[in-house]
Amino acid sequence: MKHLNKMILIAFIAITSVANYSCSKDEDDTTNNNNTPKVKVVTINFKVDGVAFQSASTKALFESDTKRMVLSASGKDQKSVMDLNFATDKGSTFTLSAANSDASIVMQVSGSVLDAYIAESGNLNITNHNTEKKIIEGTFNMVGVNANDSKDKKNFTEGKFYAEY
Repeated sequence: MKHLNKMILIAFIAITSVANYSCSKDEDDTTNNNNTPKVKVVTINFKVDGVAFQSASTKALFESDTKRMVLSASGKDQKSVMDLNFATDKGSTFTLSAANSDASIVMQVSGSVLDAYIAESGNLNITNHNTEKKIIEGTFNMVGVNANDSKDKKNFTEGKFYAEY
């Protein structure tokens, strides 16, 4: 039960981070020299039990104070959300587990925090992080366990991300 409560807490934190980001104004330099909006590119691709995830929108947030990156992909079904949350100053390879606070992946599948898959095992690897150009990219895979039912697991494979922030 203690393990399940921790997983639910991690899911809540990750989802809250993305919700706060999506509701707040971006105060970074958002225009080019010619005063047109900068386009921030974010791509997140992966498969869930062998089926490609279809994203409708993606977002990136880099918190400079904490050196944390939050990447989010919302599904075309308007219910599913994948959140990758990791510390950019803690190395480039992370072992995923409910106990690892340096990196977490949460997949909300039905619009409910209680129907979320949290990384039970897996890896997140940063393959390129250029702080001058503000580009980060990497790969991930995981076995996710349902926060409501520890017997319900999904395989998240062939995960790739790229973000300009």
